[in-house]
Amino acid sequence: MIDPGYAPRVMRVRFAILASSLLLSSLAHAHGRFPEAHGITFHPSDPSTLVVGSTFGPVISRDGGSTWRWACEAALMLNPLEDPTYLLMSDGSLLASGFSGLRRAESSLCAFEVPDPDVSFAIVDVARNPTDPSQVFAPTSAGGGIANRLFRSDNEGVSWEPTSAPIEPILFETLLVASDEVLYLSGIYPRTSERPAPEPFIHRSADGGATWERFAFEPWTDQDRTLHLLVVDPGDPQHLFARVIPKVEVDRAELLVESDDGGQAWTVVAEHREIGGMVYAPGGTLFLGTEWVAMPNDPTAPAESYPHGLYRRDSTASLFTQVRDDIDVKCLGWRDGSLWACGDNYRDGFMIGESSDEGLTFEARLVLADMAGPVECEPGSSTTVACESRDRDVLCDFQVVSEEGSLLCDGAVSMRDGGTDSGSGGGCACRTGGEGGVLPYLFVVLILAIRRRTA
Repeated sequence: MIDPGYAPRVMRVRFAILASSLLLSSLAHAHGRFPEAHGITFHPSDPSTLVVGSTFGPVISRDGGSTWRWACEAALMLNPLEDPTYLLMSDGSLLASGFSGLRRAESSLCAFEVPDPDVSFAIVDVARNPTDPSQVFAPTSAGGGIANRLFRSDNEGVSWEPTSAPIEPILFETLLVASDEVLYLSGIYPRTSERPAPEPFIHRSADGGATWERFAFEPWTDQDRTLHLLVVDPGDPQHLFARVIPKVEVDRAELLVESDDGGQAWTVVAEHREIGGMVYAPGGTLFLGTEWVAMPNDPTAPAESYPHGLYRRDSTASLFTQVRDDIDVKCLGWRDGSLWACGDNYRDGFMIGESSDEGLTFEARLVLADMAGPVECEPGSSTTVACESRDRDVLCDFQVVSEEGSLLCDGAVSMRDGGTDSGSGGGCACRTGGEGGVLPYLFVVLILAIRRRTA
């Protein structure tokens, strides 16, 4: 995982249809996925720099969350319907993992490149060594009988080397780095003619990835689809948590499971409709965030709101207690005494919020209506070229209006030059429509299910 609490989000298939015939015509301006945040990563030493992963690309703040700019998802050269795992390195560069490989950008986010041929395909996760910010790990997870490896970089993600010989052809899902030596991988043996059902497992290394132990995972049923690692206890590398995700067609909650012996045995500690994130705070306090789900998987069934919100467990407790039941937590992070959370921009009033009282209240840090615009790059940079049209679409979907009050939509104005068509670098001379600028997504929404693996 990226920073504690950054878990690549695996979305359920769910339909939210809120009829409004008067505004159906505005759907012509919908150009992308519903705007959501799915993770947050902090700079290892600079508290003013953080990056949020969103459905429209990475969103960066260089002033502690006061102002934000985005690089559109097209700049990453990854699947636009994929939610990459992002990692901010100590030199300011940004890493993004995806099935098309690893991408690396300098701190400006003006150009994303494949840093090394070894990590140019099927990178499913990326995680930093908690004791060495310049060292980072990334596993491959290629199908088709191809053996996979865990790769390590000791120079901020510029070059990569395998930690061991190829591992058998299995599907890795997530990675946790507990210490210099202790690493975990979760994965699935895919269904084959000899294996009628997928089989989950945990790989553990006690020597930095040079050798691996494999443990079969229980509990597991034929209703389950995959296993994702969540967090490892910073004070105990043998203590970790994971989530068991059911099959798409199964209308069942996810399982939160816990191991205190390095992944050999697991105990179910909670059930939640959709787990959004998990993070440790200093002193061993553990926070859990869960997402709001409007309907069961069967869209013909009666609508039902499942319990969701923010939960905590103190270091001496065995059960989680609910802190908030009125927010939709899609990710969690901890930085310098503050709890950060991904929320729902429209229900919660923020896409990213910061809490200085352990989740009792949140101050909005990232709100769509207040974003400054796309990242500022030189003309001809790869991000500028890739995002010129997409940025117009994003601002149109956010109901951005010019200073003159006209809606900026469908290529009418260039967003990267302050309102001209020259295509030169610069900011966005625009503002948003405020409360009246409700996204057309809110009236007819189809949220696509993009899953890291179909077992």
